[in-house]
Amino acid sequence: MSQNRLYHRFVLLFILLIAFGTISRADSLVSINDLSFHSAFERKAFTAVLNDQSDDYFALFLCADSAINESDYQAYKQKLGKVIEEYQCNR
Repeated sequence: MSQNRLYHRFVLLFILLIAFGTISRADSLVSINDLSFHSAFERKAFTAVLNDQSDDYFALFLCADSAINESDYQAYKQKLGKVIEEYQCNR
């Protein structure tokens, strides 16, 4: 094997190692401790989703309003459930 070919393989291997190292660290750019929250409800919703304890994206959607609390969430969730139920019955 020529030195030129060996050099190209070494460079390719080096580039791939850097690329895979960068990809594996991509999800650690922001940690939950770096975030600031407007309410306890917002903290609870984001923490549950980020820790894979929940996939309640409706709660995350409601977090756009910083005044939402747990009781508001429950009321909206109940209303949404009724709308979905009515829709399914009318199909």
